[in-house]
Amino acid sequence: MKTIMTILLLTTSLNLFASEQITCFGPRNSHKIILNSKSVSVSKPFSNISRDVASEISVRTRVMGNGFSKFFYVSGKKYTIHIDDKDNFSDIDDYMIIKSSNGHEITYPLNCQ
Repeated sequence: MKTIMTILLLTTSLNLFASEQITCFGPRNSHKIILNSKSVSVSKPFSNISRDVASEISVRTRVMGNGFSKFFYVSGKKYTIHIDDKDNFSDIDDYMIIKSSNGHEITYPLNCQ
């Protein structure tokens, strides 16, 4: 019974984002984030810097109920993206945290679609 439950849980969590793509924007469109099942793309739309793609870097996903959190590193900064409910996005409950190696932390609310 435990084996069946474990297999069902793993299958559900792996297929959670199988066909979905979630696009989020930071305040004043300062960041654009595209979330896929196994990749994350973070860009700054109005800068001359090309986008940083985290799909080649290890992206960890923690599924919590109907939401999830993704953790990854880009250019020495730790990114945490939290979506509280993937069926009902909220500017209050969905956010991105960027933490530098010095320990400075910035939290951005996300507007997801």
